[in-house]
Amino acid sequence: MALGSANTSAQARGKNNPIKVKRSKEVKLAKSYNSFQVSSALTGVINAQGICSSSASINNTVYHNGSSAAPAADDLVYSRARASEKYLLEDGYYKASVSSANHYLIIASDKVQSCGTCR
Repeated sequence: MALGSANTSAQARGKNNPIKVKRSKEVKLAKSYNSFQVSSALTGVINAQGICSSSASINNTVYHNGSSAAPAADDLVYSRARASEKYLLEDGYYKASVSSANHYLIIASDKVQSCGTCR
């Protein structure tokens, strides 16, 4: 490698190429994901009514791999528009806003366990 080159020796050997390919695949897979807004994980609630009556602010955009606007049971919910396990939403209770309607979301074992519309 010549002096003054902008490439590092790792780039010259192509060491970071697999990382770029993996990131590209994660982004391509997530292009079809639907986005919606959720609150931070709620504490001290034990059921859907507790989630719906919570005054938590809904201010985080998340993405799910389901086909409808609202997530369904067994959907995966990500904190970024990337299909990577490290961006899965942590287990807990969430208040969500989907198509301007309030919903509740219960996530366990990295999947949506229960969800529905708040009444």
